[in-house]
Amino acid sequence: HRENLEDMVAQRTEELNAANNELKEKNKTIEQEMFIAQRVQRNILPDQATTLLGDELRFAASYSSMEAIGGDLYDISRIGQTTFGFFIADVSGHGIPAALITMLAKVSFTTYSHWDIPTGETCTSVNDAIFRMIGDLDHYLTAYFGKLDLQTGIFEYTNCGHHPAMVIREKDGSIEELDTSGFLIGAFADGMYETKSIQLEEGDRILLFTDGIVEARNEDGDFFGNDRLYDYIKQNLDCVPGDFVDGLIGNVDAYCGSRPADDDRAVLYIQFLSTVDDPDNERKVADALI
Repeated sequence: HRENLEDMVAQRTEELNAANNELKEKNKTIEQEMFIAQRVQRNILPDQATTLLGDELRFAASYSSMEAIGGDLYDISRIGQTTFGFFIADVSGHGIPAALITMLAKVSFTTYSHWDIPTGETCTSVNDAIFRMIGDLDHYLTAYFGKLDLQTGIFEYTNCGHHPAMVIREKDGSIEELDTSGFLIGAFADGMYETKSIQLEEGDRILLFTDGIVEARNEDGDFFGNDRLYDYIKQNLDCVPGDFVDGLIGNVDAYCGSRPADDDRAVLYIQFLSTVDDPDNERKVADALI
């Protein structure tokens, strides 16, 4: 009986070791696939360092995910001779499904954005395309899309259930929220999206962010909140975009202390420096982005 029991234990141990080795191999494969997915997602983002686009436009951005890959996204793209599009998005959920939808969102906004199409119409087309693909999967995204004409300084924008963008005026440091009516993207078949526009002056900035910034929590569970964000903006009106974004992320991290992030965090900060005044400058702006 002892010999049979020892044989059974040895056989079971061998089976467990084989199963454990198989799990290790599968885990290694998953880690490699996650690494590749992370690289792909990171590489579709514009350069996160401060970048000067010709003499007319400057931006800085930051993105951090709570997992290896996340569900936030921002982008800048040239959509006309002197027009640039900006968007930021936040997909429901986390991990691989959310990351795949961010890539779908990038492709959709790139496809449907054009200098002479109102931002609301672009968002309607994006919603239709994404709803056809994920409408039955209980996933959706909030998004904010705007475009800036460097000849006129007019910023046109549409909010799709996202946090409103903020314009910070150079002349007096005033802050104004830029909001429109609009549904989440991918949640309804017939989304309707409003288009609004404002006139930017030289030096004005636009701030876009996801809810991982204002909804970041400290060790007591309190939110960072809009008030702290406004205070930070007012105290850093003279910062260049790169320093502003780095300081904001550092401010949020310091507020959270040892508490791990509850959500992905993305920030996009754009400064309008001047209008395009000659064709050579137009080409400089285009070449800098490309």
